[in-house]
Amino acid sequence: MQDETRNTGPQLGEETYERLRHLCAEVLCVPLEDVVPGARLITDLDADSLDHAELADSLSRSFGVRVDEEELRSVETFADVVELVAARAAPPAGTGREDAG
Repeated sequence: MQDETRNTGPQLGEETYERLRHLCAEVLCVPLEDVVPGARLITDLDADSLDHAELADSLSRSFGVRVDEEELRSVETFADVVELVAARAAPPAGTGREDAG
């Protein structure tokens, strides 16, 4: 059985991951414990088109990443949302920002 607590591909920091979980729970009006990597947005979390629009806006405001509604409709699970945010939040390769410190 796969670990449902954290299986996210590109990694976000734990604090950012938890902020994203809380944001999804709030926007989708579901209990936090339902927002796990394998939770399917439409089937398990009852996301509809309005939820996708609100989630896209919330991701932009809270995490500074541009994700449009159509992109969110194309992902299936919360883990997919995490990967999308992680990919958008990562500094571009070769910018030197990844080696800061």
